[in-house]
Amino acid sequence: DGQLRRLAARGGVVGVNQTRFLVKEKDAALEDLLAHVLYVEKYAGPGVAGLGLDLARPYMEALPRPHAVWRGWDPREEDLLPDYGALEQLTAAMLDAGLGREAVKGVLGGNFQRFLRGALP
Repeated sequence: DGQLRRLAARGGVVGVNQTRFLVKEKDAALEDLLAHVLYVEKYAGPGVAGLGLDLARPYMEALPRPHAVWRGWDPREEDLLPDYGALEQLTAAMLDAGLGREAVKGVLGGNFQRFLRGALP
Protein backbone atom coordinates (compact mmCIF):
# COMPACT_ATOMS: atom_id res chain seq x y z
CA ASP A 1 0.00 0.00 0.00
CA GLY A 2 2.85 2.36 0.78
CA GLN A 3 4.41 1.76 -2.62
CA LEU A 4 1.06 2.41 -4.30
CA ARG A 5 0.69 5.70 -2.47
CA ARG A 6 4.26 6.78 -3.28
CA LEU A 7 3.72 5.92 -6.93
CA ALA A 8 0.49 7.92 -6.95
CA ALA A 9 2.22 10.90 -5.31
CA ARG A 10 4.67 10.98 -8.21
CA GLY A 11 1.95 10.74 -10.87
CA GLY A 12 2.69 7.12 -11.76
CA VAL A 13 0.47 4.36 -13.09
CA VAL A 14 0.27 0.72 -11.97
CA GLY A 15 -0.26 -1.81 -14.75
CA VAL A 16 -2.76 -4.39 -13.50
CA ASN A 17 -1.97 -7.58 -15.41
CA GLN A 18 -4.58 -10.09 -16.52
CA THR A 19 -2.33 -13.16 -16.59
CA ARG A 20 -4.05 -15.77 -14.43
CA PHE A 21 -1.25 -16.62 -12.03
CA LEU A 22 -0.63 -12.91 -11.37
CA VAL A 23 -4.29 -12.26 -10.61
CA LYS A 24 -4.84 -15.21 -8.29
CA GLU A 25 -2.96 -18.39 -7.53
CA LYS A 26 -5.82 -20.68 -8.60
CA ASP A 27 -9.12 -20.35 -10.42
CA ALA A 28 -8.81 -16.68 -11.33
CA ALA A 29 -11.95 -15.05 -12.70
CA LEU A 30 -12.95 -11.66 -14.05
CA GLU A 31 -14.10 -10.67 -10.56
CA ASP A 32 -10.57 -11.21 -9.27
CA LEU A 33 -9.12 -8.91 -11.93
CA LEU A 34 -11.76 -6.34 -11.02
CA ALA A 35 -10.75 -6.67 -7.37
CA HIS A 36 -7.14 -5.78 -8.28
CA VAL A 37 -8.27 -2.67 -10.16
CA LEU A 38 -10.52 -1.60 -7.27
CA TYR A 39 -7.72 -2.20 -4.76
CA VAL A 40 -5.35 0.11 -6.64
CA GLU A 41 -8.10 2.71 -6.98
CA LYS A 42 -8.82 2.51 -3.25
CA TYR A 43 -5.28 2.64 -1.88
CA ALA A 44 -3.56 4.78 -4.49
CA GLY A 45 -6.49 6.90 -5.63
CA PRO A 46 -8.07 7.55 -8.98
CA GLY A 47 -5.79 7.88 -11.96
CA VAL A 48 -3.27 5.27 -10.86
CA ALA A 49 -4.68 1.95 -12.13
CA GLY A 50 -4.13 0.92 -15.73
CA LEU A 51 -4.50 -2.38 -17.51
CA GLY A 52 -1.37 -4.26 -18.58
CA LEU A 53 -3.00 -6.58 -21.08
CA ASP A 54 -0.20 -8.43 -22.76
CA LEU A 55 -2.21 -11.46 -23.75
CA ALA A 56 0.07 -14.46 -23.25
CA ARG A 57 -1.33 -16.73 -25.97
CA PRO A 58 -0.48 -14.59 -29.03
CA TYR A 59 2.87 -13.64 -27.51
CA MET A 60 3.89 -17.18 -26.62
CA GLU A 61 2.66 -18.58 -29.93
CA ALA A 62 4.98 -16.13 -31.73
CA LEU A 63 8.06 -17.42 -29.87
CA PRO A 64 10.17 -20.40 -30.89
CA ARG A 65 9.05 -23.48 -29.00
CA PRO A 66 11.80 -24.85 -26.78
CA HIS A 67 10.67 -28.29 -25.73
CA ALA A 68 11.30 -27.87 -22.00
CA VAL A 69 9.12 -24.76 -21.76
CA TRP A 70 6.24 -25.94 -23.94
CA ARG A 71 5.90 -29.52 -22.74
CA GLY A 72 2.59 -29.84 -20.91
CA TRP A 73 1.88 -26.11 -21.06
CA ASP A 74 -0.98 -24.46 -22.90
CA PRO A 75 -0.54 -20.67 -23.27
CA ARG A 76 -4.31 -20.28 -23.73
CA GLU A 77 -4.65 -21.13 -20.05
CA GLU A 78 -2.51 -18.15 -19.00
CA ASP A 79 -4.93 -15.47 -20.17
CA LEU A 80 -7.79 -14.57 -17.87
CA LEU A 81 -9.37 -12.59 -20.71
CA PRO A 82 -9.76 -14.71 -23.85
CA ASP A 83 -9.25 -11.68 -26.12
CA TYR A 84 -9.54 -7.91 -26.13
CA GLY A 85 -13.29 -8.19 -26.75
CA ALA A 86 -13.65 -9.30 -23.14
CA LEU A 87 -12.85 -5.72 -22.12
CA GLU A 88 -16.55 -5.02 -22.61
CA GLN A 89 -17.32 -7.34 -19.68
CA LEU A 90 -14.58 -5.80 -17.56
CA THR A 91 -15.81 -2.30 -18.41
CA ALA A 92 -19.35 -3.21 -17.37
CA ALA A 93 -18.03 -4.80 -14.16
CA MET A 94 -16.05 -1.65 -13.28
CA LEU A 95 -19.11 0.54 -13.85
CA ASP A 96 -21.30 -1.85 -11.83
CA ALA A 97 -18.73 -1.72 -9.01
CA GLY A 98 -19.18 2.03 -8.80
CA LEU A 99 -16.24 3.41 -10.75
CA GLY A 100 -17.28 6.50 -12.66
CA ARG A 101 -17.02 6.75 -16.43
CA GLU A 102 -13.89 8.92 -16.30
CA ALA A 103 -12.18 6.53 -13.89
CA VAL A 104 -13.02 3.59 -16.16
CA LYS A 105 -11.64 5.46 -19.19
CA GLY A 106 -8.48 6.05 -17.19
CA VAL A 107 -8.09 2.38 -16.31
CA LEU A 108 -8.68 1.40 -19.94
CA GLY A 109 -5.78 3.52 -21.18
CA GLY A 110 -6.25 7.14 -20.24
CA ASN A 111 -4.04 6.94 -17.16
CA PHE A 112 -1.11 5.57 -19.18
CA GLN A 113 -1.68 8.24 -21.84
CA ARG A 114 -1.61 10.97 -19.19
CA PHE A 115 1.58 9.56 -17.69
CA LEU A 116 3.33 9.21 -21.04
CA ARG A 117 2.35 12.71 -22.19
CA GLY A 118 3.90 14.08 -19.04
CA ALA A 119 7.02 11.93 -19.16
CA LEU A 120 7.91 12.17 -22.85
CA PRO A 121 9.11 15.38 -24.53
